[in-house]
Amino acid sequence: MWFSGGKWLFLLVTLSLTALPFSSACSSFLATQQAAPDLQQNDFAPLPVTGTASDLAEQGWRFYSETCLDCHGPAGEGGEGPAVIGPSSFVAAYGTALELYYFNAAAMPMTPPRCLSDEQYLQVTVFMLLQNGFISSDTPIDVETLAGTILSRQS
Repeated sequence: MWFSGGKWLFLLVTLSLTALPFSSACSSFLATQQAAPDLQQNDFAPLPVTGTASDLAEQGWRFYSETCLDCHGPAGEGGEGPAVIGPSSFVAAYGTALELYYFNAAAMPMTPPRCLSDEQYLQVTVFMLLQNGFISSDTPIDVETLAGTILSRQS
């Protein structure tokens, strides 16, 4: 299982937010879903290698604005869903950038999950990583980079 330790707790807390009022975009799906899909790392195609973080993040913003913005806010500050960008963002809970990618690809957006391609999930994840300062714009993106990128906030 690619979730480990406290990540299951976070997933349960996140899913428990379904009791809170959500917009019609989020609530229609939440009314029929109980939990995120139980996908494993090998359920995904190999990560497409398409360039640097800035190349991927440009497209990532496009998909974020189309599929994530309603719940997570225009600046990722949170709203009906948790913050995904900024100091109160939950992304560091995933440990590595690769784990964050797998979570995004398995469970997001909630209306409905797995509606983007693996490449689009990678682009959105890289956008989030770049906006949170976990990678620089010239970082080449591949599996090794994502697995080696520790999502830790420095005080």
